[in-house]
Amino acid sequence: MGTPPPRLVQSNVDGAIFKETNKAGIDVVVRDSQRWVLAALSEKVEGVQNAEVIEAFAIRRAVRFAIETSFSCVIIESNSLSVVKAIQDTAESTCHMGHIIDDVKHLSMAVKSCEFHHTKREANQVAPTLAHNAVHLT
Repeated sequence: MGTPPPRLVQSNVDGAIFKETNKAGIDVVVRDSQRWVLAALSEKVEGVQNAEVIEAFAIRRAVRFAIETSFSCVIIESNSLSVVKAIQDTAESTCHMGHIIDDVKHLSMAVKSCEFHHTKREANQVAPTLAHNAVHLT
């Protein structure tokens, strides 16, 4: 995971599906340029059993979280390359989760700067732990 430039925050997101319990969770971890955790959240999500869809939900929640916490310049990192590419595509989305992708694009206009980057799963270890806790502690 790279370090964001000063004045930007970096949000690492993850969506996790637990098929054995038919539950899912999302999480967002926000760090500053020194990698200090500024904010974090975990939420349980009902009725989602598709990995791309839960990751898109996590990214959408990260954008909303940036708005709610007044972070105006954010880099959102996800380990789902297909979802990040769909968000980065300037055309209207036609994939199975197009309404979520379009919502992410629309919401991201509410902050000064919002970039979406792909990161390898190994570089994003805090987020999956939070998603697991969101599902199993509630």
